[in-house]
Amino acid sequence: MTRKKPLSSLLGSRSKFGRLRVLCEATTGNGRRRVTCLCECGNECIVHVSNLTRGLTKSCGCFRREFTTASKTKHGGKSSREYETWKRIIQRTTNSKRPDFHLYGARGIRVCERWRSSFSAFLQDMGQRPSDTHSIDRYPDNDGNYEPGNCRWALPGEQAANTRSVRWITINGQKVTLTRAASEIGVAQATLSKRIAAGWPESRWLDPPRRVRPTTRRTGK
Repeated sequence: MTRKKPLSSLLGSRSKFGRLRVLCEATTGNGRRRVTCLCECGNECIVHVSNLTRGLTKSCGCFRREFTTASKTKHGGKSSREYETWKRIIQRTTNSKRPDFHLYGARGIRVCERWRSSFSAFLQDMGQRPSDTHSIDRYPDNDGNYEPGNCRWALPGEQAANTRSVRWITINGQKVTLTRAASEIGVAQATLSKRIAAGWPESRWLDPPRRVRPTTRRTGK
């Protein structure tokens, strides 16, 4: 008789899968191991272990019901811009066949579990787009994940200022772009970069440029 594997060896160290938290093992069915789970909505359900570990079952069914309801509403429905944004950020971080995957998923950028498993949660945290020109932006950490606290609806100019090619510096506890800091004090961006690279103390980074007095030639009589 084949010895039954302990449940922990099948689930690993995890007890939470999507919205489901494993409570205990349930009776087996058709030779497949099953567990009783508690969903975030409060319902209990019995799920095959393989469906949990493979990510095929993530809720008691409430996610599908919420999605169906959301898709029938005017805002946040399947044809809405918010839904398209939600679908796009998941694809760009998980689908290696996308042409932009190297900029997101390949860099280790992920969508948090709360948003990945629920469009309703994404819409609740982000709200509706303020306008058609706004798009989602990872801010303040452009190298961070798509998650509450690190995303905003931003205008194109705000997006451009938050790209990886833009250099940020912190002065007096305030994060500003190198270009903006140089512009405000009236020095060339290259000058400010050289000061930082040369090891100037922060207190002198924004010193106004020295004015060199023109020398006058003394002519002999």
